[in-house]
Amino acid sequence: MSRASYFANQNHFGVPDPLEVQQIKEALKQYVKRDDTVLVLGATAELRSIALELGCKVVSVDITMEMITAREGNVSVKDPTRDVAVRGNWLNLWFLPRHCFAAVLADASFNNITRAQQGSLFKECAGLLRKDGILVFRQMYWYKEKPIQDVIQLYKKKKISMREMMLCLFFHRDLPRACKDNTVSVRESFKSILRILQKAKIEKALLDYIKRYNWDNPYLIADQADFEKRLQKIFYIESVYVSKKLCHSRCAPIYLALKR
Repeated sequence: MSRASYFANQNHFGVPDPLEVQQIKEALKQYVKRDDTVLVLGATAELRSIALELGCKVVSVDITMEMITAREGNVSVKDPTRDVAVRGNWLNLWFLPRHCFAAVLADASFNNITRAQQGSLFKECAGLLRKDGILVFRQMYWYKEKPIQDVIQLYKKKKISMREMMLCLFFHRDLPRACKDNTVSVRESFKSILRILQKAKIEKALLDYIKRYNWDNPYLIADQADFEKRLQKIFYIESVYVSKKLCHSRCAPIYLALKR
């Protein structure tokens, strides 16, 4: 199964929870008005839907069109006159107008690049945003709240969702895998999760789904204090949202940041 088809599943654990989607929408609607232009980093269909529902024009940029095409069916608002998808590199968005976007939306985009590249992307976003523009994004950190087996038991007792369990396990500090400079292998991480869930006798459907995860790339799980310190050189953090209803939310806060 390709990375694009894997993430196209609406129930995939990487998709924002409805509570997170609502929080992003609440943050965005305070700062945009109809016909404003919003930039979405990546192929997260939920972010496109939020902006389109608010009447904005949307430009989505991903390094591969395959990802955007695969997620197309998950966009809840269909409006080709306001929704443009572009293949491009986030670190060099030379083809986009400067200082014109009301908002930049992203979901774990800063986890998909290196620590050194994060500073460059902060600057790129700031250059694209208009003076009163905002940056709204979900950022993933190490999960440390509960032991691995406790997280699994919460899922088995149906107290947390599959998405919550998988996110807590993937970002768990104690998951057995190689880690260098806070960077892990996605493939190795899921192989480790699979072994743990097999021993816990988790349902076959979920195990089979994880087995089909056959692509790889490095993934940066940032230190929160370090990330926020560097972000605040370019943006002012207006708010950080953590849901008490979602087990994984403490390692996946949603930021609303204002351009300095």
